[in-house]
Amino acid sequence: MAWFNLRWGVVLAGALSAGWVSAAPRSTYCCSDGRGHQVCGDVLPEACYGRAYREMDNQGVVRRQIDAPLTAEQLRKKREDDRLRVEEERRLKDQKRKDMALLNTYSSEQDIVLQRDQRIRELQEANKVAQQKLDEDLVQRTKLANEAEFYQKKEKPVELRNAMASNDAEIESLQASIDRRKKQIEEARARFDADLQRYRELTRGYARP
Repeated sequence: MAWFNLRWGVVLAGALSAGWVSAAPRSTYCCSDGRGHQVCGDVLPEACYGRAYREMDNQGVVRRQIDAPLTAEQLRKKREDDRLRVEEERRLKDQKRKDMALLNTYSSEQDIVLQRDQRIRELQEANKVAQQKLDEDLVQRTKLANEAEFYQKKEKPVELRNAMASNDAEIESLQASIDRRKKQIEEARARFDADLQRYRELTRGYARP
């Protein structure tokens, strides 16, 4: 038996040295050169450097396809596309979060309308009070200006100067608060109306992402 195994070992060694038993599968690399000609080789041909190429087995079956390196313009476009994709994913995620918050905040369309009207009414009432105080201060300004007429050719008393400065500051502050609330009213109306529109889209089944 030992002699038999030794004999076949010698035969197998001879077959390997003679190429009867093939080695590991070899690859062939092919690409199209700059003139449109097909170029192939057991190793990657020099003409394929910097180009797309295919790696194939002995049967001509493509194992993998390697793309050509990106040009500077292609790389710039890819980066821009990647940036836009990330921004879109972020936008969709943010929209989903807002939609969930909207549905959790309001129980119905009427609920949105009531909260909108209440918020606007609160701001309008605050402005009504501020406007009344502003009108009083404007009347007081007229009185102070009339009193100051007596001191055109001499220095006004400290009390009068202080009263005029305080009156001017309060008028300016009240006017600013009134203007600010007017802006808040418009912003509240726009925000609640947008919420109402989106709520309708979500609850009626035709919301866009």
